[in-house]
Amino acid sequence: MLDKSSESEVHVDVVEERPTSSIAFGLERMGLVAVKAPVLSCIVLAALMIAAVFGVYRIKIDDSLSQLFRSDSKDYKQYEAVTKRFPATEFDVLVVVEGKTLLAPENLEKVRDLVTDMQLVEGVRGLVSLFSARQAPEPGKLPKVADKSGTKDSREAAVEALRAWSRRR
Repeated sequence: MLDKSSESEVHVDVVEERPTSSIAFGLERMGLVAVKAPVLSCIVLAALMIAAVFGVYRIKIDDSLSQLFRSDSKDYKQYEAVTKRFPATEFDVLVVVEGKTLLAPENLEKVRDLVTDMQLVEGVRGLVSLFSARQAPEPGKLPKVADKSGTKDSREAAVEALRAWSRRR
């Protein structure tokens, strides 16, 4: 293949050809445009960068969990109905427990254990469940918040705190 006739000359009998197919199907040749016309390439690059900056400012992110799980399913429609009846912030978590024999004593005990476990979760500030209710309120009055074993002053203070809370909402 290589013949060396003198110290500084090399003769090649066969020249190897480049492969005709490429991995990028010839798209890599687009890079040669920047070599042939560098000024035009810089102008096009600057225009694309300006367009990209305007595009970045138009990006909006909706971090609402209710929008994340939006669908036409029966469960999501039920969730929407419940959140309309009991409005809450995005930081509130609603847990719905359903069952045919939910009011059976053994199932009620399991639900009570669930409520107790959720109260012990770090970061939980409050929890309302069917076990939170003491008695049904009399018509037109606030529900009782203290047992009869509490003093009259503690009951009045609790009722006043409840009234103040309901005025804020």
